[in-house]
Amino acid sequence: MRKVFLIVIVHLFFSACNTLPIRGEEKNNWERIYFTPISARELIFSDTLIIFASDRGIYYSDDGARFRSANADLPGDREIIDVAASEGRNEIYAVTDLGYLLRSNDRAKTFSVVGQFPNFRISAVSLNKNGRLFAASSVGLLLSDLDLSQAAVRKVRSYVMPWELLVLGLPIWRRAKLGSDTELWDDWTVVYEGDVIHLEVDPKHSEHIIADVFEHGAVQSFDEGETWKPIISSESEIVKGPIAFGTDSKIMIGLFFSNDDGRTWHRTGLKPDADDLRQTGDKEFAVHDAAVTDDGYWALNYRAASIYFSSDAAKWQRIGAPENFYVENRETSPSVLAVGNDGKIWVATDGHGIFRYIFKK
Repeated sequence: MRKVFLIVIVHLFFSACNTLPIRGEEKNNWERIYFTPISARELIFSDTLIIFASDRGIYYSDDGARFRSANADLPGDREIIDVAASEGRNEIYAVTDLGYLLRSNDRAKTFSVVGQFPNFRISAVSLNKNGRLFAASSVGLLLSDLDLSQAAVRKVRSYVMPWELLVLGLPIWRRAKLGSDTELWDDWTVVYEGDVIHLEVDPKHSEHIIADVFEHGAVQSFDEGETWKPIISSESEIVKGPIAFGTDSKIMIGLFFSNDDGRTWHRTGLKPDADDLRQTGDKEFAVHDAAVTDDGYWALNYRAASIYFSSDAAKWQRIGAPENFYVENRETSPSVLAVGNDGKIWVATDGHGIFRYIFKK
């Protein structure tokens, strides 16, 4: 009798387990658009164009089904840090990890070098509707005083130090000087000093710019960089993190959001799953990328390989986990969020391609 009782208990236990929600139960909601083993650096949508920047160059697509490699004159390392475009403008810009600024005038089919930044780190570039290009750097937020859409193409070269290659077994790239062309960067203005790590320009209002400054938090300007104000939440907290502009006056910065075009800010109610927080080793859930769609707010944590969604920024649910992005039984991590031309959320991953989330009832 006792044996039968134990069998019944075990059967009930496993039956209950099978009815509980599991991580990744909404797996079918994630649709793979494009597979590639390369690592994503940025994913942007401009008009009908999709541009995918990676550690191995730039790819583009007009339909989302097929991506082609851009013909880019990339000296040395092909890693792209960021890409900038604006609706209605023909030019597209990209910056490499070696500090070269690239421009395309043919919808990302070809990119050419139009300049070279000095020896400081560039973390992001952003283009407003007026065609003014901003660059986030370790020395401050830079604004180009030139019309870079008309800047001449510049021929550069890079080379590998042969003795380092022989001794270390590694290609050590050296940047070749642009010679007299380097005075091009004399025509950039530092509109905000500090180590700027995130940057976004409001796609609707060219004058509205938000920059996240390391150890200082986010600041914003409503006059195209003439004056700046720190962003403080209604809870008197410093606002910081990746920046995402959305529709209906919604903006998200890290764990904070605004519903009135950035005039007031509030902390979201995002509380991650205990397993995610344990995996990251952080006391607070770090938002590594953010996005705002018509449906609501999105947050991504790279270390936990998880994506969270909220329709009101108060109650959140995890709808993206490592198993959602399996390829041949290998996990990957989502690294970039983007809002597609279809209004849906798209995710670029670190080595497994691009996915799109489809709401299913």
